[in-house]
Amino acid sequence: MNLDAVEDYEDFIKFEHINILCARTLIAEVKRSFEVPDCFPDNKGIHPIIYSVVLYDTSGDDDINLNDVIKKSVLDSLTCTLPKHGVSSCAYLTHVKSSGEIYLRFLHPEESWLEKLLEKYGLQFEESYLEPVESLVNRICVAKYSDGHWCRVVLDNVYETSNPEMVKVLYVDYGHDGIVNRSDIRKLEPISEFLAFLPYQCVECELFDAVPWSGAKWTEAASSKLMEMAPFNEEIMIRVMHDGSEGNLTKVNLYKRNEAGDIISINQTLANRSDLFHETSVSLAKNMSPETHLFLKLRNNFKQNKSSLSSFMPDVVVPAEERAKKVVTTPVTPNTNFIEWISTPDNIKSPDTYEYKSPESLVSPEVPPVGEIFDVFVTMAAHPHNFIIQPYQTCGEMDNLMKKMKQFYSAEENSCDMHLSVLKENEYYAALHTDKLWYRVRLERVIPGEPVMAAIYYVDFGDFNTVSMEKLQPLYQAFRSLPCQAIKASLADVKPLEKDWAPEHCIRFKEIVTEKMFVSVIRGKHEPDFPDSSNLLLELMLIDTSSPDKDIYIHKLLIEEKLAQAV
Repeated sequence: MNLDAVEDYEDFIKFEHINILCARTLIAEVKRSFEVPDCFPDNKGIHPIIYSVVLYDTSGDDDINLNDVIKKSVLDSLTCTLPKHGVSSCAYLTHVKSSGEIYLRFLHPEESWLEKLLEKYGLQFEESYLEPVESLVNRICVAKYSDGHWCRVVLDNVYETSNPEMVKVLYVDYGHDGIVNRSDIRKLEPISEFLAFLPYQCVECELFDAVPWSGAKWTEAASSKLMEMAPFNEEIMIRVMHDGSEGNLTKVNLYKRNEAGDIISINQTLANRSDLFHETSVSLAKNMSPETHLFLKLRNNFKQNKSSLSSFMPDVVVPAEERAKKVVTTPVTPNTNFIEWISTPDNIKSPDTYEYKSPESLVSPEVPPVGEIFDVFVTMAAHPHNFIIQPYQTCGEMDNLMKKMKQFYSAEENSCDMHLSVLKENEYYAALHTDKLWYRVRLERVIPGEPVMAAIYYVDFGDFNTVSMEKLQPLYQAFRSLPCQAIKASLADVKPLEKDWAPEHCIRFKEIVTEKMFVSVIRGKHEPDFPDSSNLLLELMLIDTSSPDKDIYIHKLLIEEKLAQAV
């Protein structure tokens, strides 16, 4: 069976939305049924009818429609909200108001699931009944835009236009006003309840410190420059500088990359253009931040202090044409033949904040062919046919990576809130261990509860663990260049004395090999089905060369100690 009237919600339903149905006795009201004759072709005994039901929780005084609860939970999870203070995210600038406030959205403004869903219902919108627009005031409707596409709108006041055939609307997923013909407006709820109740997919905020002086008035020229730097369908990066409060909007910094790969501070570029503003009172307040500065970067004999983040990030540069217009309010004018203006943001969120593609997946390390020598370090062992190795050649790179991860993720300003909706199984994250170090992990599965837990696999060390969701952070591209270091291994030329390895033999093997370096010879290789090394299995001959007198072959040692038998 399936849940009735949730078709538009299905692509967004996650386990946390439907876990209220698990292990409970519920009442089902059958709304409709339909036959699917080829649903189970190999098992003719299964009833090929699917029932569409509404589920009710009748355990309390009032019956609760759980279909409605699930739908509301899905809609709540799709609310368009800005990140918390100090955290960055990718976004799109969709509208700039005449007073300087801006609208941002996190879905692509032309190619997201929202636009595709509206397009799906386009024919139904065209053929649907025309209702008096007066009855649709303050409700989300759809209206045909000038390009023929349907958009969600809200009617504020149907009497504001001089032409009685036209109506003023607000495009709720973009933030701008518009005038549309009454005949191009449709009631949305009868066609798609999901779209009718979906929260607005844009959010209003203010630019932080983007005017050249206190009292500067935002102008149309400033709006044009802003939209030139952040075109409608071009992804930018935002960072929340001040959280909004009652009567005050959230203030943000905007950044982008230029063609040379430099990170441009859009706010600072606007602040450098005094010619774009007028001297009068302004609603867009200038909030001076002690953390945002302009540094003079000498081309020679100048060394800038680096934070935990800056070693991963390029400098943020104000373009040359903007630097030329910068008004310097210091007694001494610098010699621009030897210096350049560098706009340094207070601290950008991540080492790969401005990557436009998704982070690359981790890959397996390079392993020599069968028959070749392979220096390894054993990180953990269960028994001779199940232990974990790392390539010894890259141990130094691994140590350096661990240091960088600890340095970066230990900085509070680099952390971000992790929500259940953003966790993806088989994706890679950084996880904080009880030893206070950060490790690269792969999410095996999410365990709902209070708190939400995550089953993880340490891709560089080979063990499994369970941590709370709060212990996870995104694994940025800067920490993905080193391949997965943990490789499963099996000792060649031996087998257990009986059917399985005896516990005491496992303990002894662990004492012999764990946290030690060996020269190995690859006797067999089983390639992985996935790009990381968790499914790569090597059959190895381990040789301990630490003794100056002789080399010790581990498989022979086990046979001599009667812990194993030869194959």
